[in-house]
Amino acid sequence: MAKDYSQMEDSNTSTNPSIHDVSDPARRMILRGGLGLAAGGIFSGLAGCAAGGTSSNSGSNALIGFKSIPVTTKDGITVPEGYSSQVMAAWGEPIGVAGNMPAFKADASNTAAEQEVQMGMHHDGIHYFPMGQGEARNKNGLLVMNHEYTDDGLLHTDGMKTWSAEKVKKRKLRMA
Repeated sequence: MAKDYSQMEDSNTSTNPSIHDVSDPARRMILRGGLGLAAGGIFSGLAGCAAGGTSSNSGSNALIGFKSIPVTTKDGITVPEGYSSQVMAAWGEPIGVAGNMPAFKADASNTAAEQEVQMGMHHDGIHYFPMGQGEARNKNGLLVMNHEYTDDGLLHTDGMKTWSAEKVKKRKLRMA
């Protein structure tokens, strides 16, 4: 389901530029060019390291220990050769409440009650807190995941066109 940006709430009532103004593609290109020049100057000393450790045939770099990842526009995760990735907790995945494991519906038609027992969306940070003393500290801990924000355009079947108590509850649950 594609997000309809024209239906999004304008919550910036200040005189500051909107996120759409500061994220204009033309502005990003200018910033990218300027940042590229600055970063090039800062990291120019590392350029010889990469060139010295790179085989023109393999693309591997002995200094960083893995092959470089080719540039791609593919929508997905790309990892170096020999590495793998795995989804730990996808949005909508049932969270293990016995007798209440509703399937995720990609069309956003899950109810707030169903979403209450499913993994939230946009979890972009994770941290492990070791617990205990000595050897137990290495084996026991708390894995914590945040849920940065909700995307109402994806969370509700009609996006942000209408609002109801059910939609507010569903949105709130995804932030928990």
